Amino acid sequence: MKNLLINVVSTAIKAGDKILSYYNDTSFTIKEDQSPLTEADIQSNLIIKNELNSFSNYNILSEEGAKIDWTIRRKWSNFWIVDPLDGTKEFLKKNGEFTVNIALIENNIPKMGIIYAPALKTVYYGLKDHGSFKHKIIDNRTKIDFFSESNKITCNNDALNLKLVASRSHPSKELNDWLLKYNNYELLDAGSSLKFCLVAEGAADAYPRFVGSSEWDIAAGYIILLEAGGTILDDKKNNLQFNKESIRNPFFIASSKLFLKKNN
Repeated sequence: MKNLLINVVSTAIKAGDKILSYYNDTSFTIKEDQSPLTEADIQSNLIIKNELNSFSNYNILSEEGAKIDWTIRRKWSNFWIVDPLDGTKEFLKKNGEFTVNIALIENNIPKMGIIYAPALKTVYYGLKDHGSFKHKIIDNRTKIDFFSESNKITCNNDALNLKLVASRSHPSKELNDWLLKYNNYELLDAGSSLKFCLVAEGAADAYPRFVGSSEWDIAAGYIILLEAGGTILDDKKNNLQFNKESIRNPFFIASSKLFLKKNN
């Protein structure tokens, strides 16, 4: 499994390099769901698909790939779920808060997750029962010391003030109503799946999401946060499900277990 993880991290970095080559291209089209689509999305997806197929025989479910009917997907026991450019709006704004997300789903549960932020040169990864880790990529020749204890992350935040992170591009009335429960907090804005990473590394206590998202938006962040000691629950306080008939997610709260305990 370690060799597979190394290959997937390398794939995410290659895709991220391709994305950065389009950083000055502000052209885009609009998809059916009214979200933007850039050439960077398309080229990143192509690289990831080709790379994954070169070292594994698992099926691939990608935001920018062919839509696969539930009658086919329901038979998959193992597959890759990919968001080749999570945070396209942030990419177009050039604020650096966009990522490449790749996760391995096994029996409907994320087992491995990689989030790479190309503009920040930072990779996060989590592997079931092995923990979660963060590495800075100084250059493409940098050798990542996988599973190094010095790079291990946990979502324990020892700061006295409450820190909450929310979507920069998806504000909502529900979020504003939820925030009314708290008297003293700092609200951090962040784009893409980096919100999961901030909670996983203890820079934020919770990430509430009240605007719809899809499975490829959260699968990698899900396992990274869980392996860092956190939790992601829906509005009924149930664990999230993957490979559902609808790939849309319910509302959820991603948080440290300490936050959950204090706010139950």
